[in-house]
Amino acid sequence: MPLDSRMDGSTGRGSSGVDMFLPNYKLGKTLGIGSFGKVKIAEHVLTGHKVAIKILNRRKIKNMDMEEKVRREIKILRLFMHPHIIRLYEVIETPTDIYVVMEYVKSGELFDYIVEKGRLQEDEARNFFQQVISGKLYAGPEVDVWSCGVILYALLCGTLPFDDENIPNLFKKIKGGIYTLPSHLSPGARDLIPRMLVVDPMKRMTIPEIRQHPWFQARLPRYLAVPPPDTMQQAKKIDEEILQEVVNMGFDRNQLVESLRNRMQNEATVAYYLLLDNRFRVSSGYLGAEFQETVPRVKWEHC
Repeated sequence: MPLDSRMDGSTGRGSSGVDMFLPNYKLGKTLGIGSFGKVKIAEHVLTGHKVAIKILNRRKIKNMDMEEKVRREIKILRLFMHPHIIRLYEVIETPTDIYVVMEYVKSGELFDYIVEKGRLQEDEARNFFQQVISGKLYAGPEVDVWSCGVILYALLCGTLPFDDENIPNLFKKIKGGIYTLPSHLSPGARDLIPRMLVVDPMKRMTIPEIRQHPWFQARLPRYLAVPPPDTMQQAKKIDEEILQEVVNMGFDRNQLVESLRNRMQNEATVAYYLLLDNRFRVSSGYLGAEFQETVPRVKWEHC
């Protein structure tokens, strides 16, 4: 049965089939519709906290030959524990669909924010860019620099550097590094972007070089000047208060601790991280920074 016909209804609730696969969530309204399926808001039954559930249709993914891309995005998101990147809580797979349970952020994703506001002023754009680039990134730094160059261009210009309705033409522009820099950009931005959007990855600017660039260094928040803690080290630090909350829900303490240390995905760890993230959001923030819930997050999607 096609995805759309299963998920229709004014309440946002699907058929009993969807409910059977998502017993721990109460599905709500549709937040958006993409190439592969829908994103719906949902409530995690145990904690009462909201999540966003991306429902990916396997048939559509296969028809578009995007299976590897989807797998890679999920694998990358599993690695991150960072306040500026949307958290992935769990992945539920069925014969027809993949349900990706993610952090729900009211302000949405960064690209949506750009679309809504148009191009940003350089100070605001720089602030977002400093968050994208200041994390401890995974293998493939040359690709990261290109992606961040595209993000910075979009922040400052309100459009993508490479755009064409004709896909072959779009690929030609990307491969040729063909784009234009608007005249409103500052000299610093005009110097930085072309160094990042270099087609040859060996000639592309490195992340340490970006961090030392004068445009990047301007108004750099203290907490972003210090590299974030290692993700695995973060995972080993268990919050005793939240751990006890989850144990009070009926989960075994020792099993939960073991699951958290080994980054395992199960009912108990999902509840733990939802409680942790929602408490974090109303506290002082990452490394003592004034991190607000209204800041849009980045969701990494790689080609």
